[in-house]
Amino acid sequence: MIYVKTDVEGYVKTAENLFKAGRITYNFPPETPITEKARGRHILIFEACKSCGLCAEICPNMAIQMVEREIDGKKVLKPQIDYAKCCFCGLCVDICPRGALRFTCFPMLVTMDKNNLNIHLKCWLNLPN
Repeated sequence: MIYVKTDVEGYVKTAENLFKAGRITYNFPPETPITEKARGRHILIFEACKSCGLCAEICPNMAIQMVEREIDGKKVLKPQIDYAKCCFCGLCVDICPRGALRFTCFPMLVTMDKNNLNIHLKCWLNLPN
């Protein structure tokens, strides 16, 4: 009998909220400014990166891999991040000796395909829109 009473109370509360005037959904992306300390998408300052690989070594989820890229005719190792694995812990940003890897305050990562979350260097060079 107690369960029926709490169930009925829940249904009544849901019905009350259903017919309330006002907005139920929110706009995307959010209209409010995002805090400066938000851990959003990473950005790589290309000139500062010395390809040491510390970011890849410290990553607990193995979301960062050092991949070979051709830059100015030379093959160099640069980080590549898989946001499907990244937990935004910040260890990679903290360990970077030259501060080449940083967080933006842009936390939105929206895609319909998980494979699009594997971001390579070219995408890291620009701040998100």
